Amino acid sequence: MGIYIAFSIACSVLALVYLNRGQGSKRLFPSIGAVLVFLLFMWAISLEQGYGVRAAVNAGGASAVCGTIMYWLVLLEQKLWHGGAVGKTVALIAFVCTFYISVPIWALGTVVRAVFHEQFDAADATVEAEKKERAWRISEKARRRQEREEEILRELHSDDDLCTYFSGIYQRMGYASIVERVGDDGPLRMFLEKDGHTFSFVAILRSDVLGAEEVEWAASFRGTAEKAGLVTSGTFNAKAIRKAEELHVALVDRPNLPKFEQMARREEQKRAFGI
Repeated sequence: MGIYIAFSIACSVLALVYLNRGQGSKRLFPSIGAVLVFLLFMWAISLEQGYGVRAAVNAGGASAVCGTIMYWLVLLEQKLWHGGAVGKTVALIAFVCTFYISVPIWALGTVVRAVFHEQFDAADATVEAEKKERAWRISEKARRRQEREEEILRELHSDDDLCTYFSGIYQRMGYASIVERVGDDGPLRMFLEKDGHTFSFVAILRSDVLGAEEVEWAASFRGTAEKAGLVTSGTFNAKAIRKAEELHVALVDRPNLPKFEQMARREEQKRAFGI
């Protein structure tokens, strides 16, 4: 029995450390909730099945599952509590419905938080700093991407310029590319071919949100190519995306232009190193 109790406590301590793992107060109450439910099930199953190895395995498996469920339930309840009036109401109802579990979790969590408040304050500050750092990196990445988009478009002044630029990108990626004008006053069209697959792209240098009509216009210039395409310095709305799927038109918008440049650069590097 002593070994069984020691095993239960050891598993609970490991679970508490793993579930919290430096996350501070945010994960304290869910971690304690998971551990309490784990111990509860270990105790209940041990009473029914004894204190043998088989009982420990059965109790450990059931306790781990139920403890994990309790962890996510308490975490959800915390999020609801900070989600406005409706969230607080739902969280309060959940607290009342699970009164016999929620009260010990709240009481023990409050005591632990009070006793080790310095460590939890430090952990909270670290987590908050990491969150701000992640947000800064994301915003910095978006800023650099926007600068690159503007740098690319600064050199382009017409649909023909965009078509020619995009054709060059595909040539660097190893495609055979032919640029020609459709009719006397039609748009420039690029025919791309690689590994037996052919594409026919047209371009629109416009910062608008393009719709289904522009996609249909691009599809009309497919010619003998397997797939049509439309590249733009703007973006596409949901109707345009649905229409493109229906007509098998590849879409490339402004945010993707730097990505294609990166792909072209990688392909050039591969060829340079004979990969």
